[in-house]
Amino acid sequence: VCFDISGRPGQVMQLIHDNITGVVVNGLVVGKTPKDPSEHMRTYFGHLQIMSPGNNISATVEAILVNDVRIDWRRAPPRVIEGIEVNMKSQREALFSIAPGLEFTVLRHIVNKPNPVKVDFLGFYVKDGSSLSEKTHGLIGQFTHQRVTLQGPIVLVKKKKVVKLKFSGPNSRKHPVKARMRHRRNMEIK
Repeated sequence: VCFDISGRPGQVMQLIHDNITGVVVNGLVVGKTPKDPSEHMRTYFGHLQIMSPGNNISATVEAILVNDVRIDWRRAPPRVIEGIEVNMKSQREALFSIAPGLEFTVLRHIVNKPNPVKVDFLGFYVKDGSSLSEKTHGLIGQFTHQRVTLQGPIVLVKKKKVVKLKFSGPNSRKHPVKARMRHRRNMEIK
């Protein structure tokens, strides 16, 4: 499931919060005001903060800090910094193994040509969240122990495909949620 999150630049959104394990992930929203005020502002994450007991990872499009150790966005062999395995797979992909069952990927997206509405931003992905507790919440955390199935047919609404998603698992919603189906690049990390 991929999310388009609409926020205001400067707003901090809680992506994951788990009181049991102490894992918290926050994202700072960035964006540009469109020239035409009637256009919708596109927003993204420009800074990600990943915290777990005794550890702090801070990622921006410029650099990454792991417990105050600076890492540049470039391919490098995996290394361990105070118990966190950091694998810089490329100049745009970083994998953080914090503990067994707790791995996150951060992707860096750089706008190569000047663009009036797009900005450099970060993508956040849960590669393995199996050690997060069932009490986990947040924009992404609420889905960590959920099974998602399509319910009913895909229908066209204003020329857009709409489907109902049914969630099952701990703390799941009682009613299906409408979702818009769109083409997305597969960002599966291998």
